[in-house]
Amino acid sequence: DTEAAARALPPLVRTLAAEGIRIQAVRIDSGDLGDHAHQVRAILDAGGAQDIKIFASGDLDEYGVRALLESAAPIDGFGAKALPRPLASSPGSFGLK
Repeated sequence: DTEAAARALPPLVRTLAAEGIRIQAVRIDSGDLGDHAHQVRAILDAGGAQDIKIFASGDLDEYGVRALLESAAPIDGFGAKALPRPLASSPGSFGLK
């Protein structure tokens, strides 16, 4: 459950910080990534963890990343799959762009 995990983060951040360990980012990889990102950002901010970044992955392609960016989801980084594309220079050949 994304919300339960996010609520556990602020106390964990403080505990680890006391030991010299800094959490740099959290990853969301399933469900409604935009909605989850908003929930997680609000929980982190309320818990004093505004500097923790949010990274989204899962079944993301360039269209999913664009949709999340256009929706102003508070996501700092993405893990997206690369899809094979036909190469203009060699019809019938595929590569990654």
